[in-house]
Amino acid sequence: MFSLKKSIGITVVALILGVFAGFNFGKITSKDDNVTPERITDSAIQQGAASIGTVADTANKPEIKENKEVATPPPPPPQNVSEDNYTITVNDQDAGSAVSVSSVATQKPVWVAIHEEAGSGPGKILGAQLFDSTMHSGKVELLRNTESGRTYYAVFHHDNGGRGFDYEKNTPIKDSSGREIMAKFNTSNNPVLHQ
Repeated sequence: MFSLKKSIGITVVALILGVFAGFNFGKITSKDDNVTPERITDSAIQQGAASIGTVADTANKPEIKENKEVATPPPPPPQNVSEDNYTITVNDQDAGSAVSVSSVATQKPVWVAIHEEAGSGPGKILGAQLFDSTMHSGKVELLRNTESGRTYYAVFHHDNGGRGFDYEKNTPIKDSSGREIMAKFNTSNNPVLHQ
C-alpha cells in the first residue's frame, strides 16, 4: 500500500515539474512574451511563412509575383456603328420573330446576322439576311424568336457568293482593330410576330 502511495506521489510531482518545465521552456524560446492570437498580423504570417523551408526547397519552385493589373472587357459597341465603309443601325425593339435593321450602308453585299448575347458579346446566330449596296434598311427573319428583356447583336458577315448563309464560310467582318463590326440592341417586353 505504501509503495502505491509513493508511486502516485512521484507521478504527481513529475507531472507538475513537467508542466512547469514546459511552460518555462516556451517562455525562454519565445521572442515576444506578449504574443497572442489577436496580435498575429498578416505581415507576421507572411514573414513566418517566408522563413519556412530551406534553400533546396525553394530552388526548384517558380517565383510567384502578384499581378495587380485586372483585364477589363472592352466596352459594348454603340447602336450605330460605322467603320471601313460599313455602317449599321439597329434600334431597341419589341421581341419577336424578326429584327428590324434601321439602316445599312455598304459598298458590296454583306450578311447581317442576329446573334444572341453570350457573356458580353455575340453568341449563337438566330437568323441572317443578305443586304446589297442598294438596300438601306430591312428585316432579318429569325429561326428562333428573340426574347423580351435580352440583349442581341446585329453583326456584319462577309458574303462569299454562295446561295445561302453559312456561318463557317460567311465569317464576321472586322474593323482595322480586329473587332467585329456590329450594333448592339435590346428587346422590350412586348413580343411582336412579324409576317
